[in-house]
Amino acid sequence: MFSDKAFGSSLAAYEPGSTIKGYRLVCSWGGNECEYAFIIRSDLGNMIWPVLPEETTVPPENSTNAFGVSMLLHSVSPNGLYYSFENTSNNLYIYGNPFSLYVLRDNTWEAVTPIIDNYGFSMPAFWIDPQSKTDIRLVDWRWLYGELPAGEYKFQKDISKYPSSDSDIYILEQQFVIS
Repeated sequence: MFSDKAFGSSLAAYEPGSTIKGYRLVCSWGGNECEYAFIIRSDLGNMIWPVLPEETTVPPENSTNAFGVSMLLHSVSPNGLYYSFENTSNNLYIYGNPFSLYVLRDNTWEAVTPIIDNYGFSMPAFWIDPQSKTDIRLVDWRWLYGELPAGEYKFQKDISKYPSSDSDIYILEQQFVIS
């Protein structure tokens, strides 16, 4: 049975102890068959993600906007950030997991150097419906950049108008400071 928490699209689905999804797995081989049932529960509250202090909140008036879509950063830390989109247009947009991160050095934006080689992002498509706000999403970049040192940074995401052409891809960015 499908529920609003089936895919964990709402932050409320990730509260400690929340049930995210139940599964039934039947394995058959030869004359043998085994059935397993399990429920995935969230233990997000037990992760090493820190409680983010109020001073890391980025004011909404600092959001970027392209054709009626704003990207908002809700809070940041050396480990990652929370962001969302607001679409005030009548167009449908999509976005995925990829992001870019830059650091300001000598008044020039430089790509943050990854700590691993040959990385990639999973490529689901998330919708930004017309006249709507998306759920707040978490980006934990420790796997790619480690914990960031103090500095000025820029976070970028691309969005695409749906259906799209090459000219319907927009880059939204937001700057933040880690003290």
